[in-house]
Amino acid sequence: MKSKWNPVSVGSFVIGAIILITLGLIYFKSLSLFHKPLRFVSYFDQSVQGLSVGSDIKMRGVLVGSIVSLHVYYDWNKNKSAIAVIGELNNNALIDDSGQKIDMNNSLNLEHLIRNGLRAEIDLLGITGMQYVQLAFFDPKKQSTNDLSGNSPYIVIPTVDSGVSKFTDNLFTITENFSKVDMAGISNDLKALLASLNKKTEELDLRKITIQVSSAAEAIKQLAQFIEQNPSSLIFGRKPAPKKR
Repeated sequence: MKSKWNPVSVGSFVIGAIILITLGLIYFKSLSLFHKPLRFVSYFDQSVQGLSVGSDIKMRGVLVGSIVSLHVYYDWNKNKSAIAVIGELNNNALIDDSGQKIDMNNSLNLEHLIRNGLRAEIDLLGITGMQYVQLAFFDPKKQSTNDLSGNSPYIVIPTVDSGVSKFTDNLFTITENFSKVDMAGISNDLKALLASLNKKTEELDLRKITIQVSSAAEAIKQLAQFIEQNPSSLIFGRKPAPKKR
């Protein structure tokens, strides 16, 4: 009995299916082999606590990528260490003044942006303590950059000092100075001051009571003298003062 399947037809069907699937993957940009995001590295000479793998990379608040790796980099020659932050940029996240999308998979485009002042800095996400990488443009002539370059295969986006690092440094200084304050001494001084105030208050009250008692005693003395001189006043009362003519 002859087979109903023709090998040539089956092979043609399989090849055609493979071609259609491949074209479909390319069309929907789901084949990572052809659409691998461009990676970069930035070396931060500061604490990156709150930054982790998956943290956002933003430009003026717009999401343009994410962090894929974090590690401490040490330069033997310069005896310096820094935090190497490796990130991926989304393709076509930027557009130029003509409305055309900038291909961020093209390393030449990223290098051009860096020459024009593109820099990376750490920023704080509200009051959550979480951090993210902010990309912004600065004057490349005025902004100092980290001189670490490493042997990374990725393009280096220079970094700038951010307000977060300054805020953290100031907070650390305040905390350190606060820890030096003699809280026990202040507490003792405050207790002594309150005790002194209480004592003075008690003295004022006692003086007031003494004055009142003295006034009452004087009044009783005067009343006794009047009764002694005018005993009939107990029966008839005090005579009214004579009317002036």
